Amino acid sequence: MPIWLTETGAPTWSQGSAADSQAARNTSHVTPRLQAEIATDTVTAAAASPVVRAVFWFSYRDGGPETPASRKSQHYGLTYFDGRRKPALDAFERAVRAYRAKDDRRD
Repeated sequence: MPIWLTETGAPTWSQGSAADSQAARNTSHVTPRLQAEIATDTVTAAAASPVVRAVFWFSYRDGGPETPASRKSQHYGLTYFDGRRKPALDAFERAVRAYRAKDDRRD
């Protein structure tokens, strides 16, 4: 049975402290660098599984600016609200290109 990984990702802004490693605990969000690492790891892990058919990141763009009233769910984007790229977008694109290159060699 094929599996689709949906709504994956990690928020890069919220009130509270940010995690800068996957071992961090008691944090409310991740740094942009860690979000990029998570993007790479997600695509790499999905590509290694023969049953995963698709990966969908939760949001392409943040849902609003970073303000004290923002909800954490507004900041899962691969780009900021103003359109600037986060490191995760570059990481996600690189991981997909690597997967496609490897997949093309198998044909």
